[in-house]
Amino acid sequence: MAKVFSGMFGDTAGWMLVNDYTIHEERRLSDRPFMLTRVPNRVSVVMHNVRAVESIEWANNHWTGDLTVDDDGNLVSGDSAKDRNEGYARRRIITGSGTFDDKITVFNLEEGAVAHFTSFDNIRIESLPRGKVGGKHKATTSDGISFSGMSSRDVPARGLMEGEPGKLWVDDGKHEPTEKPETLNAELYIDEEQFDEIFHAIRDGAQNIEAVHLGIVAELFESEVDASLSDWWMSHEYGMLKKKDWVQTRARLDSIRASFCGKLLPEPTDTNEMDEQEDESDIEKDQSEKTATINTLAYVAETYAQLKRLNARGGWTLAALVILVIVTLLK
Repeated sequence: MAKVFSGMFGDTAGWMLVNDYTIHEERRLSDRPFMLTRVPNRVSVVMHNVRAVESIEWANNHWTGDLTVDDDGNLVSGDSAKDRNEGYARRRIITGSGTFDDKITVFNLEEGAVAHFTSFDNIRIESLPRGKVGGKHKATTSDGISFSGMSSRDVPARGLMEGEPGKLWVDDGKHEPTEKPETLNAELYIDEEQFDEIFHAIRDGAQNIEAVHLGIVAELFESEVDASLSDWWMSHEYGMLKKKDWVQTRARLDSIRASFCGKLLPEPTDTNEMDEQEDESDIEKDQSEKTATINTLAYVAETYAQLKRLNARGGWTLAALVILVIVTLLK
């Protein structure tokens, strides 16, 4: 039995795709049709299973040309020397999964909604040189407002986030040895300097991570009625258009916030301080033993003096009893 999905994208009858970023409905306002526009929208994500991963990989594992053989039998590369550098490169990535309160619906114009997602199975965050993130226009959700809601109008054919390197995409699971369920995934980038700071914070505080929150801005469809009537804190339903077997939209990591809890480990004691403490302890122990020895000798001397006095008085019997008591006490 085919799956039946409700919601904003459940019934697409009468929808017309103007371009990959604009849909017109049959219903009309006084001067234009109702619209769904694909503009930058924000999704707040709570990240789980967070890992800071360091790896060594062969550099430039991509190519633009081919290896061919010339007339002399030599290998000739279609890539420039710069694009085919030899050697290894160090890579750092932050990975995990994530959940969000909004709903992202995959739809096409023939069937309507075909899948719903409220989580990312795989999130991958990497660094890029400064200036790459943001694409051509550095578009934000504020830019999207001018093309959605009550102010809806046709979005340019290349979209507002043209050139943005990140993306949200659906893996249908069919390429696996054993077919798996569809998953929604995120591939995100931030500038190298900011990435290094958050990477070190997560790596060094991994055992004390309380939460990691992401703000992801992505080009997602939303009905103009929903966009007009809902506030930012409400749950939204966004759409990703499926064309044949391809479901993908551009995305940017707008913010990342990590919080930590737990007790800090005590600072290691300096070795010299430990030696000094041990020396002081030995000195105190020796002094205590010397004092005890002196006190014992003094006690014996005083006892001997008393015996002499008893002897002078002729109290030999009493002296014997005193000696017996002293010997008993000293045992």
